[in-house]
Amino acid sequence: MKQNIAKVFTFSLLASSISFISCVDNEKNLFDADQLKQIYEETFPVKNIDPDGDWTVSRSVTARVSVNGDQGVDYKIQIFDADPLSPGSTAKLLAEGTVNQSTTLNVVMDCATALDKVFVARIDEHKRYLVQPAAIENGTVTAHFGDKGTPTRSMSRAVATSIPVMEAPYTADFISAKKVTATVVQAGWDLGASSGWAGNYKEYPVFTESERWFKIPDGTFNGGFTTSGVSGGAQAVKVIVPQGSTWVIENSNQFSNITEIIVENGGKIEVAKNGSLVLTQASYITVMQGGSIVGDRGIQITNSSAGRTNYNAGTIDCDFFKIDGGGSGVDFVNYGTLKLNSYNASTNGTTLI
Repeated sequence: MKQNIAKVFTFSLLASSISFISCVDNEKNLFDADQLKQIYEETFPVKNIDPDGDWTVSRSVTARVSVNGDQGVDYKIQIFDADPLSPGSTAKLLAEGTVNQSTTLNVVMDCATALDKVFVARIDEHKRYLVQPAAIENGTVTAHFGDKGTPTRSMSRAVATSIPVMEAPYTADFISAKKVTATVVQAGWDLGASSGWAGNYKEYPVFTESERWFKIPDGTFNGGFTTSGVSGGAQAVKVIVPQGSTWVIENSNQFSNITEIIVENGGKIEVAKNGSLVLTQASYITVMQGGSIVGDRGIQITNSSAGRTNYNAGTIDCDFFKIDGGGSGVDFVNYGTLKLNSYNASTNGTTLI
């Protein structure tokens, strides 16, 4: 081994000598500075650089934000360079301050020159977020969550943020796999039933399981069903509204305590004129991207979903969304489209993000 290393080392020295000698011709230096300069000029990727050009990469922008809210309540304002609620967001906090119904936030912040809009967030005392984009025009940003023409309030800059971010509860692949083994719902079923209850429950093994997965039939399904609770041995009930299925709720469908309604990409729930989707205690909804809940009526969540988080990355477009009853509050995270004629949250601690 040592002998091989010596041979290589000798060869390397010889090669180095050859390279060194090749740069000299009868003691004449072959390096041509003028030629090298010409090569640089011909190959450099940027041409015609203006020595008087503006190479500034940041600028000062003035933001003015006002809020129309509850009397005497201060709202936190945060301004970002990107949408902070987008999944995987890397939004940077540019400035923050506080404002109320009778004041306006004025703040000067540093922004990249390429930035043409910012995202302004209003956070209330229950940590509910409203975010809106605002264009940068002539070095100024104006955002209104309320009235104009109010007195100035002091502010402070900030460099960090902790906006709640929630990943989708399920992946598309996970739901696709669950659909393969999920039991097709039948009209009139109690999804919390025991296999020994009257009816045809004993014919389906799902009614012996503690965690139960069901799916709405293909096409349009307008049959009613419910979940009465845990007395039949169920600890969790999951109902998938799959791609290509439309579940029409013609009356009040109530799900008690343990039910999650999951609307897959391409699945739809239609709440008819006399219908409503009622979720009580530990029941909640998950609308995946591309899923939808639409209709003439709406959704009612009672007794706070028992700490479960309701999630929408699709479209909810219906008459009302009502949160009431006891409990510690409902968490509702919206990454999609939420269109309502009426939103009423009377349960203390409710968070809408």
